[in-house]
Amino acid sequence: HVGSGAEVPRGTEIAAAAALGPPAMADGASSADKGALSFTISVNGQRPRRFRIAPGKRPVRVGKGPKSDVVLSAAGVSTHHFDLLALPGPQGPVLAVRDASTNGTALMSSPGAPPLRLAKDADVEVLNSSVLLVPFKVKAAPGKSAESLRESLQVEIVDEAAAPAPEASRPAKVPRLQDPSAPKVDVADMMARCMRFAQAKEEERKRQEAQAA
Repeated sequence: HVGSGAEVPRGTEIAAAAALGPPAMADGASSADKGALSFTISVNGQRPRRFRIAPGKRPVRVGKGPKSDVVLSAAGVSTHHFDLLALPGPQGPVLAVRDASTNGTALMSSPGAPPLRLAKDADVEVLNSSVLLVPFKVKAAPGKSAESLRESLQVEIVDEAAAPAPEASRPAKVPRLQDPSAPKVDVADMMARCMRFAQAKEEERKRQEAQAA
């Protein structure tokens, strides 16, 4: 149950991000940038949206505010609920989440994993297939579970090195011409033979039923 999740201690924080820069951009808008990473966000199982960010650039903002990059509508979601940002790592940039909300954010390292409430303003690494649940604190509602009152955001990190190359344009299919030397099929004769076969099978079935009776 999400409500029983523990809070991530400050000792698990990742180094703070660099100063904010230009806005987060849709993937492909600046593919020449080195040290950037791409990821997708799927809200409540809907079609995922793809983003591309780099350390020092403006993070992807999530919240109820209309100017958020990802707008959520659940009760208890803050105008600016959390950020997804890129931080420098030894093997390249890593994705992190920074909670900025009143009612908290829970992080599941993978679907079905125990949820952990994030410490506010702490940068915590987001692994591939992680799930973010917001808000963490919800007001009980008759006939509704706490899980149904939360928004679920699944994050998938795109492995650009393994991403398939765009498909080359396929040549148009050329209609196959019938070989003039091939024997011609008499469609009427073929249909007649099929009808005779079906009638014979039906008569055989009736005889078997009559014998069984």
